[in-house]
Amino acid sequence: MISVLNRLQLLSGNKYFILAVFLLVNLLVTAQTTQEALYQIRASGVYDTTGGEIFLIHTIKKGQTLYMIAKAYDVAVSDIIAENPEVKNGIKADQKIRIPMKPKEEQGRKGGKIVQGEPEAEQKDSLSTSIASVPCGKDSSALRPYYNVALMVPLYLDELDRIDIDTLQEDPFVTYNAFRFVQFYEGFILAVDSMKPSGLPVRIFVYDVGKDTSKTRKLLENPEMKSMNLIIGLLYHRSFLIVSNFAREHNIPLVNPISERVDFLNNNPLVFKIKPSRKNQMKVLTDFLANSCKRGQILIILNGQFRDKECMDTLYQQCMDRDLNVKMVESQDAAINLLYKGSQNYVVAFTDNNVYRLDLSRRLYELRNDYPITLIGLPDWDRIEGLETEYLVQLHTHIMSHSFIDYQDPDIKRFVRSFQNRFSTDPNFLGFLGFDMARFFLTALCNFGISFPQCIDKVDVKTIYTHFSFPPMHQNGFENQYWEILRYDLYQLVRAN
Repeated sequence: MISVLNRLQLLSGNKYFILAVFLLVNLLVTAQTTQEALYQIRASGVYDTTGGEIFLIHTIKKGQTLYMIAKAYDVAVSDIIAENPEVKNGIKADQKIRIPMKPKEEQGRKGGKIVQGEPEAEQKDSLSTSIASVPCGKDSSALRPYYNVALMVPLYLDELDRIDIDTLQEDPFVTYNAFRFVQFYEGFILAVDSMKPSGLPVRIFVYDVGKDTSKTRKLLENPEMKSMNLIIGLLYHRSFLIVSNFAREHNIPLVNPISERVDFLNNNPLVFKIKPSRKNQMKVLTDFLANSCKRGQILIILNGQFRDKECMDTLYQQCMDRDLNVKMVESQDAAINLLYKGSQNYVVAFTDNNVYRLDLSRRLYELRNDYPITLIGLPDWDRIEGLETEYLVQLHTHIMSHSFIDYQDPDIKRFVRSFQNRFSTDPNFLGFLGFDMARFFLTALCNFGISFPQCIDKVDVKTIYTHFSFPPMHQNGFENQYWEILRYDLYQLVRAN
């Protein structure tokens, strides 16, 4: 715990960090523009025509990465590896590798060396119609030598001086603002570090942004903000709306990691909402029921006290559209009277009331030997304490959640060990979320360049805490549509979908 505070104090001691910290990841070339750097890399290639095919022989210089070399010659990293299998284990200075060439009409030659045009001035990034018309992964004009990413997190660095290490309370993550969100930053940076060996061409700018909207507006006046290719904002709502307007004006994709609100998606096609809505939850549940309930029936219990009746109506209608045997009943008694003995009964219960949950699970538990029952609890049953685990297990209870941590997963174990070794504490959900966010969106940016929003449904990255499923680009931004369906098995939750 103290190491986290020391880390924050170290960051706050750097006056520049309070405005923006550069975490320069794999800085490509110093004292040069990136275009000049790539041009010099290209200029060192020499043609080799032995064997009837045309290749370039490139001599690797100190500080170069496969990603840089691939970008310089406008080829894929995988193509270079295919021609040089030995580079899978890393590259070193003075090593010679073969670069596969495109057809001659795509290039020019000069003095036996490749020439692909003089360095051009950087143009303002935009998600134009021309970019959208090019198939994903094929638009070289959307790629950049490196990408600028802004990470905005409420770090409360100005409050650090008021924290006394000797009197830290049992849970400083709740007591002190400076501890509340720092794990998102730490998880994000841990992911960045894990991606560096592959040649991550990203510069991370970290900004301390809190509730003060005037400071948010002042931050956006920095000229560097207009150069961002992506903004990830763990922000309070009012600050997020300000940043959203700025991002829309300058065609910068913006990601909201934790908000459940959907209104900020309106009229901003470049905003990404990570937490899925309950409306999308119903579609995922319908798909699950359609695959699981081949026979038997689905009983949706109406609860007059549940505030979101639209969800119940949506689920019922979607099940009807899929020709499922579904009934909507007014009470627990009505549902019990309709139970089948010879086939499965999927009982879907919508309630926010703990007493209602306990009563329903108890009554169904008493009937478990007479009727095959699968209980599906909505919403947020994964957050409720006090439910009898024995009831939930015997009723084959399924619940839905936007995230899940399987501590038996080897990837989870590796992440936890890395986090503990780096920060001397266990990761909370923000640490996991920050890790997943970095891996997914930085991969999207590097693979598809500034046009990655058009290709977001093509991004394939293994995450550890939450999954991402975005529909193709449309007018009102992107909302993650993935929900986990979890079931109780041997007294613990496991994935069912």
